[in-house]
Amino acid sequence: PPQGRAGMSARAKIVLAIESATSRGSVALASGGEVLESACIGERFDHSQTLIPHVEQLLRAHRMKPKNIDLICVSQGPGSFTGIRVGMACAKGLAMGLDIPLVGIPTFDTLLSGLFRDPLAPLGGSGASDGVRGSDIKRIALLLDAKKDEFFLQFLRRTHPEPPGWNPSHPLR
Repeated sequence: PPQGRAGMSARAKIVLAIESATSRGSVALASGGEVLESACIGERFDHSQTLIPHVEQLLRAHRMKPKNIDLICVSQGPGSFTGIRVGMACAKGLAMGLDIPLVGIPTFDTLLSGLFRDPLAPLGGSGASDGVRGSDIKRIALLLDAKKDEFFLQFLRRTHPEPPGWNPSHPLR
C-alpha cells in the first residue's frame, strides 16, 4: 500500500482544529474532510484551563492518541490576543512535538465555514420560516467584539457558488 508520514499506510488524514480567538473557543477532530466531533472549550476566555483537557477528551472519545494527528489547524485572529496566544502555543507545542504541519486559519474564515456548513439549510435555526437559505446570500458582514467599544469587521461577497466562494468586499452600501 502507499506510504504516508513516517511509513504509515495510506489512510484518511486526521486533523485537529483549534479555535481560541473568540470567547467561545472550540476544538474539533476531522478525518477525510468530515468533522468527527467538535466541542466548545469555554465561555469566559478560560481557554488556558480548558483547551488541553478538551483535546484529550476528543482524542479519547475516538480512541486516538496524539500521534494519530496528521495536521493541526489553529485560528490566527483577529480576536482575543490572549486566546490566540493560548491556542497558538498549544498548537505549536503539539505540532513540534509530533513533527506534523501547523496551519493558521483566519478567524473570519472559520466563522464563515460554520455559518454555511449546509448552504441549502434555512438560516435562523430549525424553525426558520422566511425561506432564506445560505446559498441565497450574496454579501455578508462578519463582526467580532474586540471589547472596549471596538469591533473586528470583514465584508465579503460571494464570487462563486462553491466553497470557498467568498472574497473580501468593499463596504456594503
